[in-house]
Amino acid sequence: MALQDNRIQLDEALRDEFAALKQAETTAIFQLARKAYSVREQYLNDGKYGGEFKLYWNNFELDTIFGSMSSFTKYALAGAVLEKVIGRYELKNCYEQLPQTVSALYELRYHSVEQLEMCFQDTYTRTEKTNDRDRWSKRSKKKAYPLIHPHATAASLRNWHRKWENPQAEKADNRQLPFIEIKASYSVLDFDKSGNPNGNLKIEELKDLLSQVETLLDGNVKFKLESNLDRIQKSYDRSRHDRIERAKSKATGELAKAKKTPDFGGMT
Repeated sequence: MALQDNRIQLDEALRDEFAALKQAETTAIFQLARKAYSVREQYLNDGKYGGEFKLYWNNFELDTIFGSMSSFTKYALAGAVLEKVIGRYELKNCYEQLPQTVSALYELRYHSVEQLEMCFQDTYTRTEKTNDRDRWSKRSKKKAYPLIHPHATAASLRNWHRKWENPQAEKADNRQLPFIEIKASYSVLDFDKSGNPNGNLKIEELKDLLSQVETLLDGNVKFKLESNLDRIQKSYDRSRHDRIERAKSKATGELAKAKKTPDFGGMT
């Protein structure tokens, strides 16, 4: 008797389940942040939480939920960003483009409405403080690369804002000495016939590693980090899309063929 295979099936249903869980997680984070913001707005006095709120915090052990009051404040300030976006006509259509983590949302608290608007559109740089867009530079002339997107990291948003507020004139970059080279397995681009990733390296692992390195080098001008993640992500999305479309086309063809096949059942 063959042993029953109890492994989770790597199919489209699993992918849809992951997507639904991820969406539920993001929705919960946004709701939690907005509720924390509302509470903070009502119970913060002169930059400090009043006795009533502190008593409530201790009596109901909110530290078991948020860890600390400073962590609660981080959620609240992330919620302030959400409220700012929702409350502005020119921004509210970009709500779903916001980062999906509290840390990244928190870093947007210093961005003005004008800065948020431009960062939803593209990634701009400047070498002097000027509002003349003709003197700004973009990451690419052919395609827009919004600074703010669902997977934006806190480090990337923090670094951009610091450089935008304190621009420096371009100068020769002498950070050209090869130091460390990290190469990833091509299996990150492997998919099964249905378009499900089946390589031993996941795209999320690349993103996590890059985030860790960005955090490690944050503010250290002695090193320059160059990443090919955007190019890899583009190849990943294209390869996955091609596999899914190929699977759909094959399924449609087989169904059409089955309908054309006459059924001679019952004939004698």
